[in-house]
Amino acid sequence: MPKATLTFDLPDEQLEFHRAAHADDLSLVLFDMDQWLREQIKHNPNSYNEDQINLLETVRGLFHEYMTDRGIDLDLI
Repeated sequence: MPKATLTFDLPDEQLEFHRAAHADDLSLVLFDMDQWLREQIKHNPNSYNEDQINLLETVRGLFHEYMTDRGIDLDLI
């Protein structure tokens, strides 16, 4: 089975190390945020007026666009 090892020059690359060490947490936050937006749009439409729903849909669309631009696929999380 192929393996990969990340190596960091600490303390110079502390930020990079921190990002790599917390990548799973970050991906779960992205997934949770997407699910929350979906929930508000699909299951709580009466809690918002039409403009607010449109804004939530726009934000979710941009969220997906930005993730796609960075090669992030929430279906893989």
